[in-house]
Amino acid sequence: TKTTIFSARRTVGACCLLGKEMAMNQTNYGFVSKDKVYPYFVFFSLLSIVQQLRQYSYGTIFDTITTKTFENTPCTLPPKINIHKFEKLITPFMDLVLQNQYQSLTLSVLRDTLLPKLLSGEVRIKDVEHVL
Repeated sequence: TKTTIFSARRTVGACCLLGKEMAMNQTNYGFVSKDKVYPYFVFFSLLSIVQQLRQYSYGTIFDTITTKTFENTPCTLPPKINIHKFEKLITPFMDLVLQNQYQSLTLSVLRDTLLPKLLSGEVRIKDVEHVL
């Protein structure tokens, strides 16, 4: 989990950080740190060079980035202790963002399930109050 996904075709440079295991297709690249302990550093580092990577994209039908693009893009890494400090500082905030995303999804599903039943009269507020 917490793999950074980078779109390499058509929408070159679109990035996201996965909160759970997922599949992806061949138009994307997945990034994790070698030791798999710095997911947020990887994500924000990649975000910081998206514009630079887009400049190197090419293609006749739509823009593309290949692995050579990444190999030829300079990247300066700070000392590992700084990466560790960054990760330790940002992890609680990013984990809260993920938790809020899950909660928002849960509430949306609950709303989409209950609202039609409430509107049709199949379920009444009195029927639900004892559950909450």
